[in-house]
Amino acid sequence: MPNMDGLTLLQEIRKSDLAELPVLMVTAEKRRESVLAAIRAGASGYIVKPFSEAALADKLAQIAPLSASAAPTNHGASVFGAIFERTM
Repeated sequence: MPNMDGLTLLQEIRKSDLAELPVLMVTAEKRRESVLAAIRAGASGYIVKPFSEAALADKLAQIAPLSASAAPTNHGASVFGAIFERTM
């Protein structure tokens, strides 16, 4: 993302109407400090690239129950669009 890093994006999401949206951080960064920073910022999960399909499926299964509480709305979609535009 040219205009915003993943942690900043996560913080924007957590401050928006999409605050309850499960977010899986996908990154090449595996330092303990980076993982902790993502969790403190509100990441629902964290996976380091490269990863296997099985590892991704496991992570998604872990955060899937969280998505039931984050039902999408039209307003939420427009908030997400605004956040996305700032990252590009």
